[in-house]
Amino acid sequence: MEYFMLKFTKVKKDILCYAILSTALALLVIRCFFGFDPTDESFYYTIPLRFIKGDCPIIDEWNLSQFYSVLLCPILFLFTAITGSMQGIILYGRLVYCVISFILSIGVFRTFRERIDRFSALCCALLYLFCARGNIMGISYYKLYSCFLTIALLLYLYFRDQKSLRPLHWFALGLIQGLAALCMSYFALFILTGSILAISNLKV
Repeated sequence: MEYFMLKFTKVKKDILCYAILSTALALLVIRCFFGFDPTDESFYYTIPLRFIKGDCPIIDEWNLSQFYSVLLCPILFLFTAITGSMQGIILYGRLVYCVISFILSIGVFRTFRERIDRFSALCCALLYLFCARGNIMGISYYKLYSCFLTIALLLYLYFRDQKSLRPLHWFALGLIQGLAALCMSYFALFILTGSILAISNLKV
């Protein structure tokens, strides 16, 4: 009986945490309809639009942040295919940002609730959900970079818990980190350094 009561208590705590995260998401969605950023938010969608219209990476574009734009092309193409224009793209980007952040915040909470405690895991999830570089809720290279790193970390912890880390899993994790480096080029230096250290510690 005590086991079932404890289980029920955990379920109630989880429901409360999910409700708090959902409320936070609702607040972010409401915020999407207010404010205008005069700096980079509109820039995030210009290079992907050029690629959709036929420009080629590297050949027609010299901006150092262009590589993340390739990852944004499917999202932007879907929007333009439905609307027929770019009107509303800022709001669309903000809403996509909220959805991505919410999904990953749930993953953060579920991953860390047993490792630390539910309250601390909820705080970590809320920090991830609310964190926006420059207070810009847009699909930027900063956002995609942090998303891929978070996904890699969550998958690594999951595979490790399942005791199923195989070469294919390591390859998948490396591929995801490669996507992070595609969004934030200098991160490739950390990947290279980590790979050299890992290889040097392998037992022959």
